[in-house]
Amino acid sequence: AAAETNMGGGDLDWANIAVSYDAATPGGSGSRIHVAAVEVVSNSLWYTYLDTTNDSLRPGGWTQIYAGAGYAPGSEGNVSIAQSTNGYLFAWIAGLAVNEGLVSRSTNGGNNWAAIAGPAEGFDDDNDRAQLLPLSDGDVLIILQDVGANIVKSKIWDEETDAWGGFVNIGTWTEDGNYDSPWGASLDKHLGDIYLVGLNAAASPGSDLEAYRFDEASRTWSLLTQVYSDSADFLPLVSLLLPALAPPL
Repeated sequence: AAAETNMGGGDLDWANIAVSYDAATPGGSGSRIHVAAVEVVSNSLWYTYLDTTNDSLRPGGWTQIYAGAGYAPGSEGNVSIAQSTNGYLFAWIAGLAVNEGLVSRSTNGGNNWAAIAGPAEGFDDDNDRAQLLPLSDGDVLIILQDVGANIVKSKIWDEETDAWGGFVNIGTWTEDGNYDSPWGASLDKHLGDIYLVGLNAAASPGSDLEAYRFDEASRTWSLLTQVYSDSADFLPLVSLLLPALAPPL
């Protein structure tokens, strides 16, 4: 039977979690599952890893990414974590402070973290949802669902200049008053392209399950054929997984 590892313990109250595996990063060959999680007693975002070679946790346990002021799991944003192609770690959280989304980066394997984006960079809502994905040259793409503006958009962290580019609108997703618009993105680790599928107008007549492709070479988005269109009160859960394709010859 597979070994089971306790990732928490004590009187901790974990509310939201995200993971990223070394091998999911283009060129990655490590054995760590990186974990970012919100704990609501401390109102903080924390990091650890699980090494799959020997089923061991990070020495020293959890390390704090960001200390916040409060978190309401039912109404606030999500967590995301990704490793760049140069081995740096990036983590996203929305909701630990009022009207704030935050991206933090670690350049030393998760031991120390520093914020590299917040409200000043346009992450200014505590219920937005985002996903981080690695690009070539150590850059990182963040896809952001701006719930208040009914827009899904992205921007790129340029590792060479140590700065963010501007937001690029991907599409318009109208939110339902009771339901979030589910979505997910996945990376083709051999070509570097990213595929995004999300629901426009959740639980409403005429809702569409839309697909988009981010071309790594041109770093532009294009709308693909709709997965499902003009449905009546459609409310799926969305998750994407690309197969481990052989690298191109």
